[in-house]
Amino acid sequence: MPILRIIPFVKMVAICNNLSFGRVDEHSDIDIFVVAERGRLFFVRSFITFLLHISGVRRHGNKVAGRFCLSFFVDEEGTDLSKIALEKDIYLAFWVKNLVPVIDNGFASEFMRKNDWIRGYFEDDEFEL
Repeated sequence: MPILRIIPFVKMVAICNNLSFGRVDEHSDIDIFVVAERGRLFFVRSFITFLLHISGVRRHGNKVAGRFCLSFFVDEEGTDLSKIALEKDIYLAFWVKNLVPVIDNGFASEFMRKNDWIRGYFEDDEFEL
């Protein structure tokens, strides 16, 4: 995924879902969560989609295994995920806890600070990205 490092306005890219949970098989794709700079979401989403598609690594149609699924995009204003959490949303808390940053332009610690609400769901206090 080094190709994503050339995209301007990307604050963070993290692996999420099954790969971050350690639950993959030979048919699995690679889900990513992308944080863009405020006001740059459309640009970042379009650029990443285009770049991964022409590189032949974007999931589409029946081409799934080992390809990137562009699962979630937010800009830095939308990174407090408590705003979308359901009541007692253990799944979202678990999802946030298991994000694995692969590109961190100095934003992962800010992301976790904004999502400190997940602490209440886990006995251990370790959920640093």
